Amino acid sequence: MFAIIKTLLMLLVPAVFLKLLVFIIATYLSIKTKYDSVAIGRRINYWISYILIVNHAVLFVVLLIFLQAKGLSLRSIGWSFIAEKNILWLDIIIGVVFGVVLFYFEHLILVRLRRAAQRAFGGYRLHSDEDIRQTWFSWLIAGTVFAGIVEESIYRGYAITQLSSSMGTAWALVISSIFFGLLHWGQGLWSMVSAMILGACYGGLFIWRQALIAPAIAHAVYNFIIIMKQSKGTSVLR
Repeated sequence: MFAIIKTLLMLLVPAVFLKLLVFIIATYLSIKTKYDSVAIGRRINYWISYILIVNHAVLFVVLLIFLQAKGLSLRSIGWSFIAEKNILWLDIIIGVVFGVVLFYFEHLILVRLRRAAQRAFGGYRLHSDEDIRQTWFSWLIAGTVFAGIVEESIYRGYAITQLSSSMGTAWALVISSIFFGLLHWGQGLWSMVSAMILGACYGGLFIWRQALIAPAIAHAVYNFIIIMKQSKGTSVLR
């Protein structure tokens, strides 16, 4: 039970630490702008990609500490390029195809479900169509490299590997997906639910391939398409 609690705490750290970073930056901007809410919101939108990069870099160090404390390695949670029944080039192809499919699944189905849920049940919703053309490169780094490596390491590799031995693979998949959704608190209530669904898809891919290459690439490809479209002023999230 103690091992499960430690794993759940590790899964909660990303969302809490991100919240803390945003709070610190928002407090600083409040003082600097003399509590101008419009200016604060605009500057937070500008800095959020950099905040995510810092957040994920710190999280990766925390993950390495957790792994070392347990006597584990990155290889033990799925970062293996030469694993049994695992062919690198095949995982790369699967990851790319999966990422594209997930983008269209989100764009054609989940977006409509979010809108319907918002109209029917309400729930907080933050504006997510901000212009990212000035910061598209930092968003690209945050959304592909850091999200693909760090988030998949924590929510798929570490979480599913650790929880499966205690509660079974199905529950490990469900719980890791819920915590992955919580990381996306800044996008609104129903976007968190969408993230949980996408997290379950990445988790299923990890369980199938028994390695992190495919889900990491799928995650990076999915984010890459969204970021590139938004960098051209095309909204694909709402």
